[in-house]
Amino acid sequence: MYWKSWEHWRIPRGILIFFYRCALTRDLFDLLIELRPSSTSAGLEECIRQLHLFEYKRRMLEYLEAVSTYESSNSSDSRTLGLGHYFNHGAAGGMTAGSGLQAFSEPDDQLSYDNKSISHEIITEVFVDFSTRTRQNESALYLKSLSAICGSLDNTFKASNKATLTNKDGQKTREIKGRILTVLNESNEIIAWTRVNAEITELLRGLKRRHDVLNLPQPKMMVADNCCHIHGAVASAMPETEAKLDVWHFSARYVTSP
Repeated sequence: MYWKSWEHWRIPRGILIFFYRCALTRDLFDLLIELRPSSTSAGLEECIRQLHLFEYKRRMLEYLEAVSTYESSNSSDSRTLGLGHYFNHGAAGGMTAGSGLQAFSEPDDQLSYDNKSISHEIITEVFVDFSTRTRQNESALYLKSLSAICGSLDNTFKASNKATLTNKDGQKTREIKGRILTVLNESNEIIAWTRVNAEITELLRGLKRRHDVLNLPQPKMMVADNCCHIHGAVASAMPETEAKLDVWHFSARYVTSP
């Protein structure tokens, strides 16, 4: 596709954004990339389906109001042109009893209204494409520019539990097993992460090299909820950095000590 190598924001407004299976208007595309991070693809699919249903009902109401207005302006025909009857345009352009007033078809009737809402598979495809083309390289470069004076190491199961894949039958599988170890700086920014605790030393060595490349001093300390566990890794990868216990766990140990 011609626009495939273009950033989404560079595509001229008014031109549809094409994907392999569909094309999106700019408004719908902007809606998906803004709401998807705070929702799920299935949840967003249902919200958009409800908006389509609302539009369907609104068009039905507009049609019936137009008929009602016509009846009011033609009171002489009100006996034969009630909303409960069918009528048609006569030869002279007026409405006569017949089959002109039709009941609305179902929203998903392919031979009539044919309302098609976006699926959660396409929502996922759109967001992944957006992330890959406009955020992945940018985020990687930004991550390489981050440093720390005081780093905080934290293990979390919550983030890894959210990383799930859904198959065509709606069954979810969790791809990331165990915990994710993140390193945060004093500005609460994630500056490094890994999935396996055995990689702590390698992770810290990479962080040390980043500081060297940026010509910045090494972090003064690394804080964790179990300083004894990371002390050896910090001493091996960052000899100039101290390993400390975080305040919350320090306070807990102090309170429980005899």
